[in-house]
Amino acid sequence: VSLWTRIVALIALVLVSGTIVTGALSLFLLKRTLIEGVDADLSAAVSPSVIANPRRNISLITMGSPNAQYTPVDYVVEWQDQSGEVLQRVVQDSDGDLSLEFPSLTREEVISLQGKPFTLVAGDRDSWRVRAIASTDPDGPSVFVALPLRSVDKTMNEMALIIVLVGTMVVLVGVGLGGYVLHYALEPLRDVEKAAKNVAAGTLGTRIPVSYSSQEVHSLSVALNEMLIRLEKGFQAQA
Repeated sequence: VSLWTRIVALIALVLVSGTIVTGALSLFLLKRTLIEGVDADLSAAVSPSVIANPRRNISLITMGSPNAQYTPVDYVVEWQDQSGEVLQRVVQDSDGDLSLEFPSLTREEVISLQGKPFTLVAGDRDSWRVRAIASTDPDGPSVFVALPLRSVDKTMNEMALIIVLVGTMVVLVGVGLGGYVLHYALEPLRDVEKAAKNVAAGTLGTRIPVSYSSQEVHSLSVALNEMLIRLEKGFQAQA
């Protein structure tokens, strides 16, 4: 395998690895930011003081609270008693055929969640972000509120496609440019190889073109030419 092939392969490997790492990190940070936005809307829509009032809670979710970033079109709200039995369920899903099921949790289990949002999958398609809160009343219900992550998933898919397209372009351009520059940089070494073959064939008057592509190659060319001159003079003296 030639030196040119090895270096170009190394360049390609570095570019591909860098693209994969950068893309994965970008997708991770983007998803985290989008999820935090949905979590903020969940926190703004649900509070322990409105859990016992279904009408007020539904109004906050469908109309949007003052602190919400957007007014959700789709949502699921479910009230459960202290043993995890469903008391009431309200669903608004524009796609229909929603199979999202909340886990049956006791009041103690809901409290142990500390209001932290988590993700559930409806069937095998949509992901939903869920927040569960227990009522401040020891005998009160717990409420589960879910908002869809369709917009998050759509944004992630579009960003992944962009990263793949841009990354592929960067790798191709980088490999092409690197191969061209490397070909130019190795050209003086091919001249050295050709001169060595001529000398081996008995053509002692061969000289290597002096290259200025780099200081190292220039010094090598000058040194080899001086060696060839001395070698030629030595043979002439013997003759």
